[in-house]
Amino acid sequence: MLRGVLIFVACLFVAIWFYTTMQRAAKIDQINALNEKNVLYVDTAHKAAVSERELNEYIAHEVRNPFTAAISACNFVASAVHEDMPLADSKSQKSVQEDVHIIGSSLRSLNDLPRSMLDMQKAQNSLLQLNISPTDVLRDILEPVATML
Repeated sequence: MLRGVLIFVACLFVAIWFYTTMQRAAKIDQINALNEKNVLYVDTAHKAAVSERELNEYIAHEVRNPFTAAISACNFVASAVHEDMPLADSKSQKSVQEDVHIIGSSLRSLNDLPRSMLDMQKAQNSLLQLNISPTDVLRDILEPVATML
């Protein structure tokens, strides 16, 4: 009878040990799953931060160039207008016209930037509808690039 009780107690301890070990293993699995999820969140946040930094750098670059061109052209126009006889000869008139063109082109470029950004957002969300139409290469491509250069 004593042997039976000892065997029963030993089996009971083995069962308790087995149960607690299984509970611990289940908790460890939960913690590992949570850690994997957190690593994924951190990785996603890091990628979002990198994307945001790249977007900010792109915007700063794309805005700075037209602003610089417009400010320079505006300074040239201002200096021409403040001369004793502003726009007296055809050379100064042509120079001011070119500068005014640069200012207008730069401002159009700055105006197009938010529109382009919204179009990119729509394209990412599959909301952008494309309409194919002829383009004026000189006006739409070469003039804005020449203004920036």
